[in-house]
Amino acid sequence: MKALPNPIVLSLAVIGGLVLQAKPESSQAEDQQRRASQWDHATAERLFRKGAWHEGIAYLGRALRLDPQNSAAAQHLWSAVVDGAGDRNTLPELVLRPEAEIQAAVFSPDGRRILTTSADKTARLWDATTGAQMGEPMRHEDEIVAAVFSPDGARIATASKDRTARLWDAATGKALAAPMRHEHPLDLGGVSFNSTGTRIVTQCSEGGIVRLWDAATGKPVGEPLPHKRAFGNVTFSRDGRRLATMRDETARVLDSANGKPIGKPLKHPVALSSVAFSPDGSRLLTVAEDSNGHGKAHVWSIAAGKLLYTLSMKSFVEIEVAPLSAEFSPDGTRIVTVVERHGQLWDAATGKRAGGVLWCASSDAEGGAGAFFSPDSTCLLLSASEDKLVRSWDCETGTQSGFPARDAASVLRHPEEVLEVFFTADGMRIVTTCQDQAVRVWNAEDGTLIGQPFRHQRRKDGEGLKSAAVSPDGTRILTVDAENMVRVWQVDAGQPLEEPVPASARETPPMLTGAGLPPTFVEALSGYRFSDDGVLHEIADTEMAALRARLRAPAENASGWQPLITWWLMAPQDRPLFPGDKLTRRERADEELGKGTREGILNAYALDPTHPLVHIAMAKDAHGKRAAFLRAYGIARLPADPAIRARAAEMLTKQSQPELAQKVMSAKR
Repeated sequence: MKALPNPIVLSLAVIGGLVLQAKPESSQAEDQQRRASQWDHATAERLFRKGAWHEGIAYLGRALRLDPQNSAAAQHLWSAVVDGAGDRNTLPELVLRPEAEIQAAVFSPDGRRILTTSADKTARLWDATTGAQMGEPMRHEDEIVAAVFSPDGARIATASKDRTARLWDAATGKALAAPMRHEHPLDLGGVSFNSTGTRIVTQCSEGGIVRLWDAATGKPVGEPLPHKRAFGNVTFSRDGRRLATMRDETARVLDSANGKPIGKPLKHPVALSSVAFSPDGSRLLTVAEDSNGHGKAHVWSIAAGKLLYTLSMKSFVEIEVAPLSAEFSPDGTRIVTVVERHGQLWDAATGKRAGGVLWCASSDAEGGAGAFFSPDSTCLLLSASEDKLVRSWDCETGTQSGFPARDAASVLRHPEEVLEVFFTADGMRIVTTCQDQAVRVWNAEDGTLIGQPFRHQRRKDGEGLKSAAVSPDGTRILTVDAENMVRVWQVDAGQPLEEPVPASARETPPMLTGAGLPPTFVEALSGYRFSDDGVLHEIADTEMAALRARLRAPAENASGWQPLITWWLMAPQDRPLFPGDKLTRRERADEELGKGTREGILNAYALDPTHPLVHIAMAKDAHGKRAAFLRAYGIARLPADPAIRARAAEMLTKQSQPELAQKVMSAKR
C-alpha cells in the first residue's frame, strides 16, 4: 500500500502552487517577450546563413526591442554590421527623386557631381555625396536630347530639340555663351567635346549636317558639314585634333582647329555605316555595307589617303540583314569586327586574322552582339541580345579565355538577357545590367561576383532599370529606373584575402545590450520595417535618406550604440575597418602596400581601390600589356604630393622602370 504524503509537505506544495498562480501577469508577459526575442534571434541566424542580410538585421532589431537585455542578439547585431557578409552593401548610398521625369544621368569627370536631363526641358547638377542640387537649372525651350561635361568638368554642353546647343558653367549653371543655333532639331546624344575641351561637335540627322564649334566662345568653326543621316558616326580622334565624318560612300577627316579637310575624301564602293580612329589617330577604320547586308571593314592611312587593307565581314548564319560593327583595341594592336552574333579579331598592323571565330549565342537568337575591350587590351568581352552570358576572349590569341573561378562555357552567367556591359577604368571590375532589373559587379580577373546584385523594382508594364553609369574611379554606380529614381551605389571592392588587423581588435564592446538602440538605425540598416501585425515590409528608398538624416541628429544617437552608428554613417572612403579604429581604410591599405607581397597588394586594393599607389604596386606581379597599363594608369593619377611621388618612383625603380621613375619625379607639380 502506497504511503500517504506528509501533510506539512502537502501544505507547502499547495501554498507554492497558489504563489505561482498569483505571479503577476507582467512577469508572464516578460517571459513571453524573452522567448519571442530568442526566436527572432534564431530566425536572424537562419536568414544570415541564407545570405539574406537585410532581413536578418530586421529580425535582430525586433529581438532587441522585445528584450533589450538580450546581449547575445546585441553582440550579433554589432558584429553583423562590422564584419557581416551577404548583401549588406546593396542599399543605395544616395537616392534622388526629382519632380520631372529623368531622361539621362551621368557622373562628372571627378565623380563628385551628377548631371541629369529631365522632361521639364532642364538639365540639373547634383552633389553626388549629399544629393543637394547645385547651381541653377539649365533651361531649353524644348526637350534636351544630350548633356555632357567638358573633359575638365568645368563646362557643360547641352543639345535640344529647340534647335540649339548651349554652353554652361558647371559650377553655377549659368550660360557662358550665346546659343549655338541650328536649322533642325539636334539628335539624341548629338553633342560632344573633343578630348582637349577646345571643340564641340553637334549633329542634326534631319538636316544631314554636322557642325563644329569653339568650346570657349560657342562660335562656329568652319562651314556646316554634310553628313550621313544617322546618329553615332561622327568621332574625334583621341588627341582631339581631328574629326571624322561620313556621307553616303565617302568618309572625310577634318582638322578640328579650323574645320578644313585633311587629305582626300576616302571613297567606298557602297554606303558607309561607321567610322573610327585608331588610338594614335594615324588610321581610320570604316565599315561599308551593301544592299544585301554584306559588309567589309577598311583601314586607311590618313596621311597618305590610301587604303591599307580590307577585312571581310561575313555572317556565319543565313540572315537577311546582319548588324555590323568594328573598332580598334585601346592600344591599337587589334581590330574586332562583329557580324550579327559572331566576331573576328585581326592584327591591326597586318590585317591578318588573330584566332578563330568569336561567338556568343545560338544562331537563331534575335539581334546582334556587342564587343567590349578591356582597358589594357588583353581581353575582349562579347555579349548578345537574348543571351544570358558574357564571354571572354584573349586578344593575343583570339581564343576563349575562361575565368579561373568559372568554366569557360558559363562565363558571367545571368538569370535573364544581358543589357549593358562596362569595364571600370582600371579594368579590375566588369559591370553588367540585366533584364531582371539588376546591376552586377564582377571581378575581371577571376569572373567571380562581387557582393550581391543592385536590384530595382519591375513595374507591371515590365519597365524597371533604364540606365546605368560607372564613376570615373569605378567605386560607384549610378542608376536610373522607370520610377524616376536616381540611385548611387557603392561598389564593394571585396573582402581582403588576409585580415589586415587581428579579429580581437574588432571585438564588440563588453556588456553590450539593446538598451537605447534607435529603431531608426535598424530600419536604415535593413531597409525593412515590421507592421503592427508582424509582417516585414520594405521601406521606400526615398525614406531611407530621411532615416539617415535623423540618425545624424545627436538626439537619435544613444551612447552605447553611437560608435557603431557614427562609423556606419561615414562615407566608405573615410570609414575605418571597424568602429574605434584609429586608422582609415587608406591608412590600412598603405600598411598592406608596405608589405610588398602580392597578398598585401591585393588586400590594399580591396581596402581602397583609389589609393594613389595601388595600381603601380599591382604592376609588380603583372606582365606585358597588363603591367604597362597598370603603371600608366597609376602614374596618370598620382597627386602632386612629393612624398607619394617618391614612393611611386621607388616602386618603379624596383620594377626595372628607371625612365618612368624619372618621369614621375620630374613631372611638373
